[in-house]
Amino acid sequence: MVLLNKNLKKILKITAESSLIYLTLVLLLSFLSGSVVYLKTERLLGTAFIVVLISYLYKNRKEYFISWGILYFLLCSVVFPYFIVDEHQTLQPMIKYMNVVGCISCFVILTTSFISNKILKKSLFILYMIPLLLLVMIFWGYYFSMNATFAADTLLAVMQTNFREAKEYLTDYFSLQGSIAVLTVLLVGVGMWLNIKCLELCKGNKYSLHFVFVLSLASLLICYSGRQNIVFKIFLDAEKNLQKYADFQKKQSERKNHIKTDLQIQKNTKGVYILVIGESQNKDNMSAYGYARKTTPWLEEAVQQNNFINFTKAYSCHTHTVPVLTYALTAKNQYNNLPLASSISIIEAAEAAGYETVWLSNQVKYSAWDTPITVIASEANQQSWLNRNIGETTGTSVYDLNLVNEIDLLKNSEKMLIVIHLMGNHSSYEERYPQNFAVFGSKGIDKYDNSILYNDYVVSKIYERVQKLSGFKCMIYFADHADAAKDGLGHDSGRFIWPMTHIPLYMVFSKDFMREEQNLIANLRNSSDKIFTNDLVFNLLLGIMRIKIPSLYEPENDITNTTYNFDVQRFKTLYGKKMIKDDLK
Repeated sequence: MVLLNKNLKKILKITAESSLIYLTLVLLLSFLSGSVVYLKTERLLGTAFIVVLISYLYKNRKEYFISWGILYFLLCSVVFPYFIVDEHQTLQPMIKYMNVVGCISCFVILTTSFISNKILKKSLFILYMIPLLLLVMIFWGYYFSMNATFAADTLLAVMQTNFREAKEYLTDYFSLQGSIAVLTVLLVGVGMWLNIKCLELCKGNKYSLHFVFVLSLASLLICYSGRQNIVFKIFLDAEKNLQKYADFQKKQSERKNHIKTDLQIQKNTKGVYILVIGESQNKDNMSAYGYARKTTPWLEEAVQQNNFINFTKAYSCHTHTVPVLTYALTAKNQYNNLPLASSISIIEAAEAAGYETVWLSNQVKYSAWDTPITVIASEANQQSWLNRNIGETTGTSVYDLNLVNEIDLLKNSEKMLIVIHLMGNHSSYEERYPQNFAVFGSKGIDKYDNSILYNDYVVSKIYERVQKLSGFKCMIYFADHADAAKDGLGHDSGRFIWPMTHIPLYMVFSKDFMREEQNLIANLRNSSDKIFTNDLVFNLLLGIMRIKIPSLYEPENDITNTTYNFDVQRFKTLYGKKMIKDDLK
């Protein structure tokens, strides 16, 4: 009877302590969400029981709870920025994350303190803490530097960059507050080690392998069941996108076979077409679009000519290069349901139609994380990559003007599609132009405007050269996305503002093309003040080149046609997360 009462008291004590921890977690959740939360929080109850049960393995339970509480609060803190910036989040992913990190904290402390060998104990702790502390550093460092929350788009952009570009980005945007946040997290990690290494398991319990194993396994199972949470989903979504990119490469032959059976080419399609892709260029900083500084003197004069058409309401479909060009250069866009892997690229379509394809670039040909852009470019018949540091740097060893010389080295054909990818206005801005173009000064916005001025000069020289090519028909220029240089925000979607999507789009045609395609020119001119998102460049270019793939043709997305749907309500960016109508209010 005495033993029964003793066990009953212990059960009641465990229940009471678990309930207390559960209530503490619910209060923390309520604090984070800004309202009282108690429904659907039963997940947290299981974590609370595991936390309490593990505590009975230790002599010094108080130190165990302190260690667990510090680590748990540290890992939970990464969700604070979502509520500081008032970014709406659903509760279930939040609850899942709180549950998962509660069990991760249990697992780390239990398995570390179970090992008696000091070297092994320390090594295991370091192995655990490197990814955990890195996670917290990234989220808090990013928030304090960017005043925004870390997201899947940001992670994907990081994964598709390289050391040099990452260094440039950190130099331009990482703040003192971000550095302090990172240092604070490191100090907390050191404090955790000092506390955990002093934890002692009770005699007898130290060898209760079954109990330790069951609690460790229970912790891992809870972690697995809650993997689709507010934080881990960022990494899972990035992985999914990378898988989509891999699938795009794998299905190259399937796409080519599809084109062969479903391609229609109209008569008189001979000619040379040029697509120039700018980088990080904001039309709000271009005098041709009304900017006070004379940053685009050539374009200002050029658009007055009859063979130029300037589009005043062009937007990017995203604020990062890879997502933009993945859509802009394929049949995939924000308005259709095509799988990316099955979406034919502009290079594939042009080659199937008998065009000699060319890719000239001053950007890095990435190798660490192959993207659809790399796959598309690598299909071109002729290629020239001036930036030869494959996957290592985005530093401009040569300026964009050198691309003009590459045009003279091409093997010419009566049917050609030439894609020219500029380094343009990519940060760091002062690296994009020679010193004789530093006419506006040396401050942040001055450097950006200097790069705009140089870009205008480069495009003028490209046009000067390509219009002399035999069979020249058309040159189209658009930027992948813009930089919010005035606000010092770059183009990170995590701190999105509308100027990041304000891109230039203009076209210039030969006299022969204007005479041959009067209706098409009239359609384009009539649509020059209509909204256009650059994920529709594929449709635009095929329309101009008179290449038609019936199974993929979308008349409502073809701005060369009178059927183009210019309803402002339908246009969007950030892959559908933002509606462009909101920018026009």
